[in-house]
Amino acid sequence: MTTPIPDPTRWLADLIAAQQSLLRPVAPAAAPADAQPGSSAPEMPWLKAVGDFAQWQLQTQRNIASLWSAAMSGGTAVPGAA
Repeated sequence: MTTPIPDPTRWLADLIAAQQSLLRPVAPAAAPADAQPGSSAPEMPWLKAVGDFAQWQLQTQRNIASLWSAAMSGGTAVPGAA
């Protein structure tokens, strides 16, 4: 073994630095932290979509959990159960 094993932390730091320098020239200016949905910031539609999707995921998980909770407790709260 004549070549030393590269340090993973150094490799990761170099990778992150290279990606940041690559993306920096094309990245739009950041929206202010207090920007409200509906403002003219270009990322606001994406932020709203992510929030809506997260809300949908949470509601779906709640629905699934309530069905399983009812089924495991022996209740008849499961839709379609007699």
